[in-house]
Amino acid sequence: MIGIKTTGSTPVFERYPDQVLDTHVLEFPAETEALIVTLSDLGMSLLKEGGSGVVISKQPTHASVVFEHFGSGTSWAEGRSYDVYAKALLDQAKGRGVKSECEGEGLIESVRFHFTYDSCQTSTLREIIGWTVDTLSEIVQDAELSLSGGPKWQDTYERDELLFCKEVLSPLLRRMGFLFVRYTHGRKEYGKDFTFSEETKFGELRHYGLQAKAGNVRGGVRSEVDPILKQIKKAFRMPYHEPGETNPRYISTFIVAISGCFTENAEEEIREEMRQRWRIGSVFFWDKERILSLIAQYWGST
Repeated sequence: MIGIKTTGSTPVFERYPDQVLDTHVLEFPAETEALIVTLSDLGMSLLKEGGSGVVISKQPTHASVVFEHFGSGTSWAEGRSYDVYAKALLDQAKGRGVKSECEGEGLIESVRFHFTYDSCQTSTLREIIGWTVDTLSEIVQDAELSLSGGPKWQDTYERDELLFCKEVLSPLLRRMGFLFVRYTHGRKEYGKDFTFSEETKFGELRHYGLQAKAGNVRGGVRSEVDPILKQIKKAFRMPYHEPGETNPRYISTFIVAISGCFTENAEEEIREEMRQRWRIGSVFFWDKERILSLIAQYWGST
C-alpha cells in the first residue's frame, strides 16, 4: 500500500496508481511525504522475513528516503538471531557512508537506513526507489557474505558471466573499499561492466572501469583478443554518469577480470597491442587465481 500526504494535512491518496511512480519528484507539492507500506507492491521485495516500510520526503532541493525493517523474533539463515543479522547490516551500511540506526532494548528489534538524493531534476519516484533498493540489496548481500566468510567459488562462474559479476565481482569490489560500485552491463556501458571509484590521498576521486568475461581468454585468437582491445579503448574514451549527476566521469584505470585463465600469452598480447596502438591509462588483468587470492585477503582478515 502506498499513501501520500502534505505536511500538516490529511492523506491525498490511499494508494498510488502505477503512473504516479513515473512522475518527477520535483513535480510533487512542497514538503510532501509518500509512505510505501510494502516494497512487494512495486515488485521490489528486499527482505522476505519480517516487515518493512519506506517513507520518501520531498523537500525544495532534495528528496530523502528512509527504509525501516522490523524483524524482532525472526529466525534467520543458519540459525542466526535478528540481532546478529541486523548488526551485520548496520556494519555494511556504515562502510558505505549510509546513515543508519537501530531500536531495541538490549537486542536489536528494527533497523533504519537514510538516503538523500540532492539532484532530482530528472528523477522519478520509481527511479529513486530503484536506486535505494539497489544499494539496500548490496548491503543485504554483503552482510550475508560477511557472516558466511565470503563468496564460495562455483564452477558455474566459469560459464555464467552474470552470476560471476553479481556473486563474486560486485561484493568483492565493495569489500575492497571502493566507492560507487555500479554494475552497468547493458546500460550504455561503453566497455565497462562495472564502474567504481576510490578517494586518493589528495582528497579527490580516482575512477575505475572493469570488463568481465566468463571462462578463459586465449592468445592468438583474434575473436577473443580484439573485442577486449576495443572495449579497453572505448572505456577510456567514453565517460559515464552517476545516478542523479550531470557531470561526466572518466576512468583512469581499467581491469579485465575473467573467471578462467589467460592462456597462450593472451595478457602479453593484449598489452603489446595497447602499447603499439594507444597511450592510455593503467590496465590490470585478474584471472581466477588472482580473484581467489583477493577473496582470501579481504574476507580472511575478519
